[in-house]
Parts: sequence; structure tokens; C-alpha cells
Amino acid sequence: MDTDRLLNSYQAMLDARRQYQRQQQEWQHNLGTLEQEARAATDTAQRLSATLSPAARATQAARAQLRQQQYLSYRQAIEQQAPQEMQRLTQPVLLHVNKYLRQYGEQHGYALIFATGEAGTLVYGQPGLMPIDLAARHNHIVQQT
Repeated sequence: MDTDRLLNSYQAMLDARRQYQRQQQEWQHNLGTLEQEARAATDTAQRLSATLSPAARATQAARAQLRQQQYLSYRQAIEQQAPQEMQRLTQPVLLHVNKYLRQYGEQHGYALIFATGEAGTLVYGQPGLMPIDLAARHNHIVQQT
């Protein structure tokens, strides 16, 4: 079974990916806004530095530094949250697909169902069947031919 092709055409997975893309767009919009605010605060501090008192200059510099820190913190939060969000959205879909494949394998008498693609994993195996034993038997058969 070509897992990637299956998931790329499965409506629930397409919906999950679209939802993730919308979330990414929102993050990027917010990040762009924070970046513009940080840049504007820095520009203002630099432009007014010659005309401000030392205390006012320090206040402007602190404001610019705070905006820059907010931008960097938000960017870091997105980088950490993005993979978790993708997993949160796709995990229920993958569980559903795995459940279906397990039921399909049981109903149709399959001993094993493997998935291809990035993971290349065992999706279903008959209870009590050890895939390692099957692989060893397969290697023995291959070596005899």
C-alpha cells in the first residue's frame, strides 16, 4: 500500500493540512506585524536619539529592545508549536486510517499489511504473528532459491 498516496487523497487528511496551513498563515501574519513594530521602534529610537534627553533616549531604546524581544519570543514559540500542531491535527486521522486497515486486514484474512512511503512500517499483523519470524522465514526461502 502506498501510504503517502492514500493520505494525500484522503479528505480528512487534506482538511487537517488545510487547517494547519491556515494556522501557519495566521502565525506568519502575526510575526510580520511584530517584526514591523520592532523595526519601527528601532527606527524611531535611532531617528530621535540626537534630540532626546538621555532618559528619553533610554526609554526609546528599551521600547525598541522590548519589541525586538517580543518578535524573537513569538518566532521561537511558533517554531516549537508548529510540529506539535501538525501532529495534533493529523494524529486522529492516522489513528482512524490505522483502525480501518486493521479491520480490513482482519475481515479479509490478511496476515500482514505494510505501508510504504517515508515510514515504511507494518500497519497490520495477525495477532500472535511475529513479523521478525516472517522476515527470517522469508530470508531462508530467498536464500534457498
